[in-house]
Amino acid sequence: MRFVVGETKELKRKVYYRANEDQEWQLFRESNADEGGLQPLAFAADNSIYVSDSTYTDLAGIYLYDLNDGTSNLIHQDEY
Repeated sequence: MRFVVGETKELKRKVYYRANEDQEWQLFRESNADEGGLQPLAFAADNSIYVSDSTYTDLAGIYLYDLNDGTSNLIHQDEY
């Protein structure tokens, strides 16, 4: 499993994912670079990853994201 993160000339942050080297890269998440976004942090067991995500909130949180079903669970988020 691999992830790559980059920004376009239009200031779009794009996160791409592929399960293995035989697969094509797939767009995982896109956001405006000046707004919140998702940043992969670490791989976890059972096809999951830890991410920092502030896409839908002003505060970034640490989430465990399940790549099998697309669900995420908040692990930690500061109150401030």
